[in-house]
Amino acid sequence: MGDDPIRPLPRASAEPKSRDPKLKDLSRQLAFRSGISAESRAAALLIAKGFRIVARRFKSPVGEIDIVARRRSLLIFVEVKARPDLEEAAWSVTELAFRTGISAESRAAALLIAKGFRIVARRFKSPVGEIDIVARRRSLLIFVEVKARPDLEEAAWSVTERQRARIIAAAGAWLARYPDERIRDIRFDAVLVAPGRIPRHITTAFDAGG
Repeated sequence: MGDDPIRPLPRASAEPKSRDPKLKDLSRQLAFRSGISAESRAAALLIAKGFRIVARRFKSPVGEIDIVARRRSLLIFVEVKARPDLEEAAWSVTELAFRTGISAESRAAALLIAKGFRIVARRFKSPVGEIDIVARRRSLLIFVEVKARPDLEEAAWSVTERQRARIIAAAGAWLARYPDERIRDIRFDAVLVAPGRIPRHITTAFDAGG
């Protein structure tokens, strides 16, 4: 008689727990405790921002990526830099991104591999020209020009007519040296690389007909 009436349990919120600001803060606090690797701290921060970690320490013959993460239709390639202070880490990332040689080509190659291409050659040289990357996906062969600049807009305008002519000539030299009856389509692409940005893959950047 004196018992309290049974009360229904409170309904659980439909909002995913990962979106709770308190949980985000907690994940950051847990991740930033000493003893956890810089890579794990970076991954925890990305998870708190709603990303799903696709891969860590992805290795290929042409380079390595610390973290590959995804949020809906956005795929990001993350370089983790551990330094005594954030200022020094920022300078380290900038310095790495501004290298226009192997670094930019490795980032471009990693992007192509993520898109299902196999890297056939890098820095192919011939008497008539040079090609940064030759890649293949099934019957498609692509000749890729890599452009690293301070921003993507500047990179997009940096392939000159003379460079295009040399790339096309070099592609002809490649095809003459390595004929392959399985190749059905040939394309001239470009990959634009800029600091702090995901490389941009431009398909059919130009064609042999000009």
